[in-house]
Amino acid sequence: EEKFKDYPYFGLVLQCYLKSAPQDCERVIQFAKNRKTPITVRLVKGAYWDYEVIKAKENDWEIPVFTQKAESDACFEQCTEIMLHAFPHIFTALGSHNVRNIAYGMSLAEELNIPKECLEIQMLFGMADPFKKAVSDMGYRLREYVPVGEMLPGMAYLVRRLLENTSNEGFLRAKFVGKAEQADLLKNPKLNIKLVEESHKDIFHNESPLDFAEEINRTNVNESFEKIKKKFPIKAHPFVNGQRREGFEFGERYSPNDSSLLVSQAARTTTELADEAVEAAKKVFKSWDGTPVSDRITLVKKLSQKMRDNKFELMAVMMHEVSKTGPEADGDVCEAIDFCEYYAREMERRFSGKEERAHLPGESNEFSYQGKGPALVIAPWNFPLAILCGMTVAPLLAGNPVIMKPADQSSGIATMLFDMMKEVGFPQNVVQYLPGRGHVVGSHLVKHPGIHIINFTGSREVGLGILQDAYTPQAGQTHIKKVVAELGGKNAIVVDDDADLDEAVLGVLKSAFHFQGQKCSALSRVLVHESNYDRFKERIIGALTVMKVGSPADSANKICAVIDKNTQKKHLGVIEDNKDKIIAQVELSDEMIALGTYVPPTIFEETDFKSDLSQVEHFGPLLVLHKVKNIEEGIRELNATDYALTGGIYSRSPKNIATFRAQAEVGNLYVNRTVTGSIVSRQPFGGFKMSGVGAKAGGPDYLLQFLEPRTRSENLMRRGFTPEL
Repeated sequence: EEKFKDYPYFGLVLQCYLKSAPQDCERVIQFAKNRKTPITVRLVKGAYWDYEVIKAKENDWEIPVFTQKAESDACFEQCTEIMLHAFPHIFTALGSHNVRNIAYGMSLAEELNIPKECLEIQMLFGMADPFKKAVSDMGYRLREYVPVGEMLPGMAYLVRRLLENTSNEGFLRAKFVGKAEQADLLKNPKLNIKLVEESHKDIFHNESPLDFAEEINRTNVNESFEKIKKKFPIKAHPFVNGQRREGFEFGERYSPNDSSLLVSQAARTTTELADEAVEAAKKVFKSWDGTPVSDRITLVKKLSQKMRDNKFELMAVMMHEVSKTGPEADGDVCEAIDFCEYYAREMERRFSGKEERAHLPGESNEFSYQGKGPALVIAPWNFPLAILCGMTVAPLLAGNPVIMKPADQSSGIATMLFDMMKEVGFPQNVVQYLPGRGHVVGSHLVKHPGIHIINFTGSREVGLGILQDAYTPQAGQTHIKKVVAELGGKNAIVVDDDADLDEAVLGVLKSAFHFQGQKCSALSRVLVHESNYDRFKERIIGALTVMKVGSPADSANKICAVIDKNTQKKHLGVIEDNKDKIIAQVELSDEMIALGTYVPPTIFEETDFKSDLSQVEHFGPLLVLHKVKNIEEGIRELNATDYALTGGIYSRSPKNIATFRAQAEVGNLYVNRTVTGSIVSRQPFGGFKMSGVGAKAGGPDYLLQFLEPRTRSENLMRRGFTPEL
């Protein structure tokens, strides 16, 4: 910024355990040259090695840090050389206790005729005092540093330093404990990067999300976001009995980001066409159920590859149609791929073939599975690709033909999924596509006697109606329908008196406001221990007010528009009705609210645990803050709703964490992390109480819901003779 360009005391830190450190040095040098005022660069090895490695492994990214200590030492010296050659644009500071690294910097600075006062050595207070004396005696600037401020963060910092400097590979331990030879201590470190190939042959492997720190990924997303507009509007025609059907009226879907952009059009199909779809599914059931499991698995895996190949286009449609940010849309595609790969693997591993049971001479006992019958999939708009895909491929793998009924608001992305299923070769009538209004087509199919399975994700009100209708037998119905229903939650996080507030504030904001709070797992209540309440409140107010809201076209925006105008109107009404309880809100202009369906992210302060704010699922960017006396009250109020979906705690107390784990009534329980972002296989997702019925999605029991177990027993003895004896 102009007013700071001449300020000479700015500095920054570069971590040399990062493989990108030399390139980072060059970028900083160019920045300093453009600024025309020198800056100080502090070179360190790096303090978060475990974090970097774990995050990379979680996302299946290349590990960004060196995995051998000598490699970090060598990179440190390489960066030292780069920075010293950039003098006087850069003043270099060496933050290290490694005598070899320090001596290298000193000798190079001397060779380059850099004044001693322009090279600084930095060491931790209370550590390696003989080294400090030597540096000072030689006439170099020495800075001793120590953390100041709050006790717990300071202790955490000190522990990291102690672990680093007392490690088996550390210089200080080698010198003062290991009594290493001088030649070994001062030997030249070498970069020796070896890529270890890991085998994932028989292990399910989650799809790797995009790293949005990489410019190429941001560029691809931005280009796709613009390019996809040429294909709008996407027309969602019904596809029944092997044919695309014409002649229907279409409902129009405009982008939540921009109400002038028509994204998709969904056919208003009829109950007569729905009946035809059921009859077609009934006819194909036996042949599909008799198709070898390996063939069904192959088709599902082809679908997952098709989605990989078209990832950016799928993301772009979701960014326009339901207003997902790039990372949220990417996560949706990854989850859809994961559902395909995981369910295919589980079908092959657990449910294909016949199993011999209790073998006895003269008797054969077999246990196997078969499909149940035609399945109706009624999917939501909030995960328009992932949930629709997972809800569809699971019954298909189990041998059941499927009628796909997508949400009206997301029929564009649903049409793309269905088209991909046709392209990879799913047989005619095995998957039928039936866009339409839920209260017309969906309601009719729920009651249809030819439907055997109903797989629903959506609101509690609709879900309970489906359960009631499905379990009322219709004329001609000879089976009990299987209903799987996920119905939402009123999710809470407890913030304990010793919680790390830096982590808690960020985790709460992400859980509550990413994708505008429109996830069934999204956070809507925070229950904060009274001793931490004021500090937490102050921090979260400050953090919320700087969050950016707007179109997903700008990657700086973490919060976009809600799904439609009715939802916008409802949320704005809640805000107006409770305006006296607002403690923080992102300001939005009237023009922005008029442009799309934007709602200002809002935090309320509430004392009544029974109020609508605290009990009703609003499904939007609205968060309620409560003060609780202790952990017991926090858990009690977390449990005091009709729902039991997700919940979490931020705490450093093993005792309180154990209590929370034992007593919190939630299907997905999280400790010191967000309550959103469950990953297939790692965190199977689903709740109980009024949050739904059925096995957890992305878990080992999910396929079982769509299978009919069969036992066959045969007497092999003939007239007293058993051949095997």
